[in-house]
This record gives sequence, C-alpha cells and structure tokens, in this order.
Amino acid sequence: MGRRDQGAIGVSGREGWSRLLAGLAILLLGAGLESAGAATGAPMDVAKNWRIAVRSEERKEDVKLFGGEAYGDSNGIWHVTRLKLEVYVAQTNGGTLTNLVIEAPTSIWDIKEKTAQSDGEIRAWTPDGKFMTRGRGFRWSLDTGMLVITNGVRSSMVPPESAGKTNEGAKKEELEPINIRSIELHLSLSGKERFATYRRVVDVVDPSGVNMKAFELRVRLESNADGQNEVSEVVADGNVYLGGEFEGKDFEATGETAIYQVSPPMITMPDSPVIRSGGNLLRGRAASIDLADPENMILHVDGDMRMETVAEPNKDGKGKPIDQKEEGPTVILADSLRFEQKAGKAVFDRRVRVETPKGARLMADRVEAEVDAETGEIGAIEAAGNLRVEMDSEQGAVTATGDSATIDEENGLIVLRRGKGEQPTILQGPNVLKGDLVEMNAANAEDIRVKATGNTLIKAVDFGDKLESPVELKADRFSYGGKILLAEGGAELALVVPESDRAKAKPMRAFAESVIVDQKLGSLTLDKNVRLLDDAGMEATCDHLVADLPKADGEDAGRLSDMTAIGNVIIAVKHNDTLYKARGDRAVYSAERDEMIVTGHGRIETGANRVFGDRILASIAVPGETRMRAVGNARLEGEAETKDGLRKYRATADEMEIDEKAGKARLRRSVHIADNTGLDIRCEKLDADLPESDSKVVVAEDRSSVSGIPDFVAEEKVVARLNHEKGTFDLHCDKVIYVAETNTLELKGNITGKAPEGVVLSDNMKYSLKSRRSEGTFDHIVIDVKKARERRNARQQKK
Repeated sequence: MGRRDQGAIGVSGREGWSRLLAGLAILLLGAGLESAGAATGAPMDVAKNWRIAVRSEERKEDVKLFGGEAYGDSNGIWHVTRLKLEVYVAQTNGGTLTNLVIEAPTSIWDIKEKTAQSDGEIRAWTPDGKFMTRGRGFRWSLDTGMLVITNGVRSSMVPPESAGKTNEGAKKEELEPINIRSIELHLSLSGKERFATYRRVVDVVDPSGVNMKAFELRVRLESNADGQNEVSEVVADGNVYLGGEFEGKDFEATGETAIYQVSPPMITMPDSPVIRSGGNLLRGRAASIDLADPENMILHVDGDMRMETVAEPNKDGKGKPIDQKEEGPTVILADSLRFEQKAGKAVFDRRVRVETPKGARLMADRVEAEVDAETGEIGAIEAAGNLRVEMDSEQGAVTATGDSATIDEENGLIVLRRGKGEQPTILQGPNVLKGDLVEMNAANAEDIRVKATGNTLIKAVDFGDKLESPVELKADRFSYGGKILLAEGGAELALVVPESDRAKAKPMRAFAESVIVDQKLGSLTLDKNVRLLDDAGMEATCDHLVADLPKADGEDAGRLSDMTAIGNVIIAVKHNDTLYKARGDRAVYSAERDEMIVTGHGRIETGANRVFGDRILASIAVPGETRMRAVGNARLEGEAETKDGLRKYRATADEMEIDEKAGKARLRRSVHIADNTGLDIRCEKLDADLPESDSKVVVAEDRSSVSGIPDFVAEEKVVARLNHEKGTFDLHCDKVIYVAETNTLELKGNITGKAPEGVVLSDNMKYSLKSRRSEGTFDHIVIDVKKARERRNARQQKK
C-alpha cells in the first residue's frame, strides 16, 4: 500500500475540487446578479445618444438602457445600436449598486414584452471585474428576470481566495480567472428560483490546469439581506469529467453528477464516481468532499469503495526511473472511506479488504492509514475488528488473525495485538503461533521473521509430509528469523517422538528458561533450569541441553535425535518398574545406537544400587536390557534392609559393566568390594549378580538374615581380608565365591596367608561372615610358626 494513494486522494486536493467548483459557484456572479425593471417609451424617430430607464416595482430593480442610435417602430420596438444595459439593486443603507452590465453591438428593446434581445454578439460583466461572459444571440426579460445566451458562450471569473490556495504573496487582482465554455447560458436572477445554467457541452478550465466537462452546469442562488444573490449550490450534470495535473500526476474524475454546496461547503458526487490519478483509481457509489476548513479537505467515499494504487517506480541518482519488474496495483475494498487532509489520516470502514500485488491480503472491520499531505505516501496502518492477514512465503501460505494490528507495509512489518478477544494467531499450514503481542516482518518472503510476547504458544508439524508429529512450544516471548527460533521466559516444549522399529510413539516435554531452534544447523538448544521428560518414565534435568532436530525424511524421520546435556545433569529412565538415574557433569545421547555417555563425576543409580565412573556408557535401546559400562574410578554401591539392619556395600574398579539382560555386574582391574559388616575382597576380575530387590527385608529360607550384597565370583590375584574372632588377616587365593543366602565366602585354589594360628596353606576353605570363623571340614594346613621357632631355639640351646 505504501506510496500509492497520493493520486487517488490528490484528485480532491487543495487546488482541485475546492478551487474549481467553489470558485465557479461562489463567484459566478461576483457580487450577485440582479434583474432590470420595466421601462416604458413610445416609438420615435432615430435618436442619438439614446437612453431609457425602467423600474420593476415587484423586484425593486432599476434598469437603464443606453445606445448610440435608436429608432422605434409602430410595434413598440426600439432598434438600438451599441446597447448598454445596466442593472441596479437597492441596498439596505438606501443606496444602489450596479450589479450587471450588458453590451451588444445591435439589439432591440420590446416595450410590450419588456425584453432586450439580439442575434449578434453580446458581452456581460459585473462592475467589480470578477465575472465576464460573451456569446452570440441573447434575450433578457424584465418580467422573468432571465438572461439567455444561445450560442458560443464564453465566461471567465476570478475565484475568491477561499476557493483555492494561490501562489504565496499573490494579490487579489493577480488571481487568474476560471474560463467556462458552453453552447447556452441561462440566468434566472429574480423570483423564488434563481439560477445560472450552462447547457450543452460545458467546458471549464481552471488556471491551475484543472478541466471540467459536463452536459450541464447549474448554479442555484439565494438572496441575502442586502438583496444580492449569493450562490447556495452548484451542480454539474451529465457525464461529468474532471481532469488535470496535481503533484506531478495526471488525474481525472468522472461521474454522472457533481454537486457543490455552499453552506456547509461540500462537494458531492452521488452517482458512482470514478477518480484516476496516474495508474491509481478510486471509486464508490457516492463521494463527497468537506470544504468547511480550506486548509483541511475531508474526502468521503461511501458504498462499495474500491481503491487501486500503483507503486512509484524506483529512480536513480539523476531522477531517472530504474527498470524493475512490473507489478499490478494494490486494491483496497471497503464500504466507506474518509480522508482528512490536515490530520493526514485515511479511514476505511466496514468490510475492508486490501490486496497487494505480491499476494498479501488484509481483511478487517476498520483500517486507519497515515497519509503524508505533501506526497500522498502511506505510513503506519492501524487495522481492527475481525482482523485477518494472508500472504504467501517460501515456507507456504501464512495467515495472521487478531483483534487489531499496526502495519508498516513499506517495511513489511505487522504487529498484532490482543484486545478483549482471543490471542493474535499466525497459521502456516498445520503450524500455529499465538501470543498477546505478535510482530511479523514479511519484507522478505524467503525469510519471514516473527516475534511474540505474553503467553506465547507455537504448534508446529515439521517432520515431513507423510509423518505428522506435532511440536508445541510455550513461552513468555519468542522470536523467529533467519530460520532461528528463540523462546524465552518459562519456555515449555511438547512433542511426540513417532513410533519406530525399536520404540512406540511417546509424548515428550521440555522446560527451560530459553529454547533455541536453529533450522540451519538442525539443532535444538535449551538453556537454564532445563527439564526433559516423557510419559514412558524418562526425565532429565541439566543447566544446558543441545539436541539435533529430528530428520524430516527417510527412515529416521521424526525420531529422537542426538543430544548433549551439560551441567548438573540428572537423567532418570524407568524400565520394567526399575528406575535408572544418571548424574554427571555432562551426558551425551546417541539416537542411532540409543546410548548415553555420562562424564565428569558420572553416577548411575538403579534403585539402591549406584554406579560411579569418570565415564559411563549406558545402552538403553531395549527396555529391560540396559547395559552400562563405567571407565575410570568406576564404583558400584548398594544397600539392602535385612533383619540385622541396613547392609551397605561398595565395589570399585578401573572398569565396570552392568548387563541388565544377563543380570550381571562385571568389574575389571583393581577391583575392591567391601561392606559394613566385614566383607573385604580385592581382585582383578569380579562378576556379580544384580540384586532383584532393594526395598524389602531379605531373608533366607531358614528366616535368617541375608546379605544385601548380591552373589559374586572374584578371580585373579584375589585377596580376602577376613575378620576372624582372634583378629584380622588376609588370604590370597585364585578364586572367591560369595553366596548371599548363607553370607559365606568360599576360597579356592592356592590359598595362602597368615592366620592367628600361623601360616595357612590350602586349596579350598569356607568362611562365615556372620560367625567370623571357618566352617565345616577343610582341606588345609595350619603351621604355628611361633611354637615351631620356640622348639627350634630350645634345641639349639641344649646343643
């Protein structure tokens, strides 16, 4: 719409309609035309310097006729050469005013009919010089008060200052006259109906360059308190045409009728007028121009208003037009238009529709546009009531709705506001955007940019044509541009991860202080107080999370993508009623392998069991078959409530693997497992059963307490530290088997060590952690080294 209405509105501008029709009407008769009175006289011989005076008592008019030579005939007719007829009107102060002067080279005065007429030339004017007319053939009647010029009418008049703006500094006598041409002129200057009518092809030329054509031009007159005629209305009728040049543009206005009303000053075109300026067009069932304030022309167009505006061509530094792609007009439809020149405001009312050449469409109940009074350029636009904006973009058709909006069409900016109704909404296919205040920049159709504040909501489906997986985003404010979306303030993201070969479809939600979606990089970033969860039991919290956007096409379309969580990471996953919780400084999830890597003080909890490590790799592809591998300072902790109290254990190693399907925990290199009741084993390899329960009291078949430590087998460089009733000692062996049900250790292969009784040498032995002693029959040798030394020393002394 920008820069397009200047011609359409300029047609009724400062020097157009007001100067032409107001000047034509107000000063058609200058100070007001008055009819002459009757005169009597008798035929006589040729008289030189002929004169006669007549009076109309009814109209209180005095008329004087003068001639060079005159003679009368028997029919009571004077034949007069060089006729001069003067009409005088009485004033309220008792004086008289010369109102009209008529001159004709030859004429006749009919005493009975009280008429003056001639087939020759005629000239008439007002003494103040503001009005003059001439033609061929006339008749003036004292009884009817009408002057008729029958052919070749040529009139000129000087408009009053109120009829139009003159050049700065121009004096009254310097004003150029308006010229009128027609076939006939009828003046009725007395009685109830007073008028001046130009008939049969009227042509009016204003010095400003405005032309008017019509079949008939009627001027209605009223008598004032001084008896003078004043114009009350001017009507141009029959194929009315107005044309000229204003503000550097050719313009024309056409219609069946144009009416100028003096009080209040108004121009009306009631019969479907059409106004054109350059390539611009304005039409409606009726149009009117309020001229009450000469400095503030107000235009009204009512009924099926249609405006078509064409953008001005771009120009180079020398003012020459630059070749550019030709575009069609911007079309504005409404029930009515009101343009106020001084305020620079155009108001389109009821059923407003705007269509631009680029395909954008605006619908509203009311549209207000700022218009530059000098250039006609349109600035900010306010639209309200059932607002709807439609446009096409590279991403598809866009529709915006709201209670009201401010539109800067030149910069492609639309600001939608919420009133008492629903939130402003932007639709693009299945995608939806809502907010209390929405700002859309559509200057570039390839990259539409959007901002929103106040309870914003986005619903989108961007995972391809065949896969509809909705995404919903809420926030206090958000912006989108350059294929980057930023949501801030209590952002909440909801999406559905579609069904795949490995998992069923599941809803997911994410919370953060800010969310960034970068379509160029294909990434999703959540920042500050991040929380991610789904209905399958997964929940993640962290300071910062980055994820790849789901692919739109292919086998992996819509599937959960790789993501990285940073800072105070906690990830909880529930499989088969078992909760797995991962903690660390950083967690990386691989969608392709369905694996998670936790680093930096990593920790994964399974019920009461806890796995620690500098780096923990968890495979969660299949529920119930989770595999975890911890590397670097790996540690496994657990606890269980027994009849004897809380039993806690701790296992450390360089590397650890948890196999949920096999029900095993495997520890490798520098392994150490211990509990709070005396268990203490070191080795290079340890395989343990995963506990089946961590919340109930564990008991054996004989109702005795059972250890919270699962069954395990320790191998390679095994050292068992035993708390014997006579003290603590270490035993080395090839293997240790721990049985939780009996809470015993079974040591096998090359058992060596130092017990309170002496050195232990054996291949197999059992040890009860509960009684803290060896049980059953053991194949072992105990050597009391102290007694053996004492006997040896005694033997040596005897020798």
